[in-house]
Parts: sequence; C-alpha cells; structure tokens
Amino acid sequence: MQQTRKALALPLLLTGVFLALGFVSRARINPHLAWTYAGVAACLLGWQLVLFLRAGPKTPGFAWEFVPVRSHYVQAAVQFSIYAYWGWYWRNVYAEAPLILSQVAFLYIFDALLTWSRGQTWRLGFGAWPIIFSTNLFMWFHDDWFVFQFLMVAMGVLGKQFIRWERGGKLTHIFNPSALGLTIVSLALIFTGTSGYTWGEQIAITQGLPPHLYVEIFLCGLVVQYFFSVTLLTFSAAAMLGLLTLAYTKLTGVYLFVDSNIPIAVFLGLHLLMTDPATTPRSSLGKIMFGSLYGGGVFLAYILLRAFNVPEFYDKLVVVPILNLLTPLLDRLAALGVAGKFGRWEAMAGPRKMNLAYMSGWVALFLAMLATGFVEAPHVGATIGFWAKAAEENRPHAVENLRRLLDGFNRRNLDDPAEGVLGMGTNGPLRREQVLGILCNQVASIY
Repeated sequence: MQQTRKALALPLLLTGVFLALGFVSRARINPHLAWTYAGVAACLLGWQLVLFLRAGPKTPGFAWEFVPVRSHYVQAAVQFSIYAYWGWYWRNVYAEAPLILSQVAFLYIFDALLTWSRGQTWRLGFGAWPIIFSTNLFMWFHDDWFVFQFLMVAMGVLGKQFIRWERGGKLTHIFNPSALGLTIVSLALIFTGTSGYTWGEQIAITQGLPPHLYVEIFLCGLVVQYFFSVTLLTFSAAAMLGLLTLAYTKLTGVYLFVDSNIPIAVFLGLHLLMTDPATTPRSSLGKIMFGSLYGGGVFLAYILLRAFNVPEFYDKLVVVPILNLLTPLLDRLAALGVAGKFGRWEAMAGPRKMNLAYMSGWVALFLAMLATGFVEAPHVGATIGFWAKAAEENRPHAVENLRRLLDGFNRRNLDDPAEGVLGMGTNGPLRREQVLGILCNQVASIY
C-alpha cells in the first residue's frame, strides 16, 4: 500500500495515456474533439496539482490497494467479445476503440482523485472496464459533443461513491454505475430534444447486423450466469417481455417492436446491463420479481416513448435505476410467507445446484425461442407487405411503421449486390432479382 505523494504518479501517467488515446483517434482532425480532450486533461491535471500541493505530514496520504474482483474482469471479457463481433459488421465500433479506451483511463483517474480527495483508500482493480464497456454498448456522443461522454462516466462514479446504503451489514452503492449515468443523460437528451447528439439509435439498429448475435449474447450470458448466479434476472425478464409482446400481437394484430419480438439491443440489456450482482436482489424470488419488472418496464417504456415521439432506444436504459431502488423491498417481499419457505428450501438444496437448474430452464426457453423463430429468424414485421396490409386495416401505428420502412427502402442502394435482400416463395428461397421486383412493385403500389 502506497501512502505518499508519489502515488500521484499513477494518475499522472494515466493522464498521458488518456491524451495519447484521444489524439490517436479523430481528435487529430476534429477541433471540437481535440479541445474536449485538452480541456478534460487540464481539469484532471489541475486536480492532481491541488492534491499534490495540499499533501503534507499532517494530511492523509494517497493510499491505494490492488483489489481484483472476478465479476469485473469476467464481465469485461464477455463485453469485449460482443464488441469484437459487432465491430466486424459495423466498423464504426473499431474506429471508436481509442475513444472507448480513453474513457477507461478517465474513469481510473477520476475515481482515484475523488477517493483521495475524500481521504479514503483507492481500490484499484478492473471495475472501470465493465462500466465503460457497458455504457458504450448503448450510447456514444458525436465527436462535437463528446465532452458529455465524460460527464456521463463521471456521474456514474459520483453515484457509486456518494449514493450508498447498507445491505447485509455492508455499505454498498445503490445504483448500477453505467445504468445511472446512461439514465441521467438519457432523460436530459429526451427533455431537451437533443437525441441527435448521440449515436444511440444507430447503435441499437446496427447491433442487428451481425448474424446470430442473439446466440453469441446468450452464450456469453451463460458465462456470467454460471459464475455470479444472475440467471433468474435474465430468464424472468426475457419470459415476461416475450409474454407481453405475444399478448400485444394477439390483441392488435401487429408487432410492438416493429421488426422483432425482442430487439437485439434489449436482449443485450437484459444480459449485460441490468444484471449487476451488487445492485440487484440476492434472493431468488427477488431476482424473479426484478427481472419481470425489467421486462414489463421495457415494454411500458417503449409504448410511452413512442406515444411522445421520443426515440424508442431509451426503453432499456431508463428502467434500471428505478429497479435498483426497489432491490431491498423485493428481497423483503421474497422473505415473507410462502416465499420465505421457498428460500429456505432452496438453501437446503444448495445455491450452486439451484443456479444450474435455473440455467437449464433458461437454456430450454431460449432454444424454444430459436426453434419457433421468435428470435434470430427473419421477421415478418420487417417486410413492407405486412405493414401495408396492416395500414389498410387501420392497425395501431401501422402507417407510422410503414413510412419508416419506406424511408429505409428509399435510402438503400439497390444496385449494390452487398445490399442483402431475402425472400421466400412457395418453392423455397427467391433470387435477389425476384425479391427486388416484388419489393419495388409493393412500394410503387403504395405510392
């Protein structure tokens, strides 16, 4: 453990890394981004200088300790695999890599300086990686507004350090750090009408480009579920959201999420955003309630956002902090009456065995989704013909969704063979020219 002013050498070194990563990226050609990195670095260096000048024999030293937490590096490895596969199909992900890594350096520096300013010991580990990876799986700011990316990260750190309560005799943070920053910024963007400052909508759309990404997310999720027993969170969220979307389709004759039953970005959220073991219930029934409320919350948030003409990609983000606040209540409810007896029976069976049983149930549900085409398979809601017929029948939001699909069709370069088009006829798959002919006839007929 280091307790001298020499400990400030580490944040100083990381500030150099921060600047280097920033100027390896587009900051070399974008003045706004360059000034963002220069300004943030100046603030961090100024903070370090103040701490250095204040340090003395009568002031607390800058203590730190290395504390590697398995949940942090396992989650980071899983998230990295998602980035690697997604980026192969949308190369903007790879171009964003220096900016993402610079946020990791920023979080380390900010966390260290804030901790030392409060006279506490800085716990150095791998916690910065899953926070930054999780945040950037759902939102990036455009280069001209990238300063707000660092503000979003800082809000997550501030929430982790200052908004705390006691659980099980231990003081811990209330909110998932990445979800808290994402939610605060999302609400600010919604109320100011500035969603266009981010890549949020493009991120949600392009995550649907890689084939079989549902399967990869599912397999990566199994790793997290095996080590940290969060299976019931994902299982119950997917089950609840699936049931609600099926009920919506049964009642209205159309699909809530337009071209999917569970959007890939939402599927990612219920695996890698809301499953933080530190901010979710510890009891199994509490986890079931938490996951079910997340699935129901995403369903309701999507409907409300669309009703107020707000981009729907916020649906998976704004629910998590509310549920984090409910976590102790859900655990208390899970200990009452018959529910409490279930918890005692589960303890007798052994938590490890029970988690494997829950994982088996989740595997069975996901395989059923795959086999029935509920996920992965080409979705009829992605076709112009479906929404044209729905519009004729005055189905909810059918005209709005048809316009959206037509706009996407008009922006496509149909002469490019790389533009994939798929279609099925009575005798099997159709040739590309046949599909294009049908599509063009449908669009012409609508116009």
